Amino acid sequence: MARHRQSFSRIALLAALVFVPVAALAQAQPDPRIADIAGAGTLRVGLAVVAPHFAVKDAATGELRGLSVEVARGLASRMHVTFSAVEYPSVPAVLEGLKTSAWDIGFASVDPARNAIVEFATPFQELDVTYFVPTGSTIHAVGDADKPDIRIATVRNSAESNILRAAVKQAQILPVDSINDAYETMKSGKADVFALARPTLMALAEKLPGSRVLADRIGAIQSAPVVPKGKLEHLAYINEYIDEIKKAGVIQKAIERDHVRGVSALP
Repeated sequence: MARHRQSFSRIALLAALVFVPVAALAQAQPDPRIADIAGAGTLRVGLAVVAPHFAVKDAATGELRGLSVEVARGLASRMHVTFSAVEYPSVPAVLEGLKTSAWDIGFASVDPARNAIVEFATPFQELDVTYFVPTGSTIHAVGDADKPDIRIATVRNSAESNILRAAVKQAQILPVDSINDAYETMKSGKADVFALARPTLMALAEKLPGSRVLADRIGAIQSAPVVPKGKLEHLAYINEYIDEIKKAGVIQKAIERDHVRGVSALP
């Protein structure tokens, strides 16, 4: 009887040695929709380092933080790969990264003009587009800026610039290449106002004493993850993840925890 028990124990042990690795291997298999990213072991994320709704850099540590950074880190964790940030000075610059296949996923403001080059995932946040004015400006509401003698600086090819062109009837629009260029154009007196998303402008206002971000808005934009055109399997996987974090209230909790101003979580 003892021999039978020993034989059974040996068989059970052999079965465990065979089936446990097979089960572990099955669990380790990546979702086929992201097999290429899983195979590379890294999720390359294109991020505009401009404001807390996308990304900002900690002055002391150099670490990136922000709502889009948090979303991207969570996505990398879900994929069981390493998060790797590819940094840019603006969203248009992020999209330029498509030319060299520099990233797997980016974050951008939703703009129909961009549909030819990227696939937009489900948007997860909304931002006001408004004006930033310097010390002593007589502009107190959006309507005050739409006059023939007013010069409005904005970032070329940005979603905000498209909203601005549709809204402004009389003022002169001055497209520039970057957020810093627009800020310097207004600061130097070459522009009267600067139009962009509220969170970015509020961060800039802290650098220029006496400046103001207007309380009302020109319009609103939403931002979302993007993937290169045609990457529909990646898109489906990301949309599934965005739906999960929306239901869990992740974005709203992050906005409240980090005191991000001028941003609303989308339901």
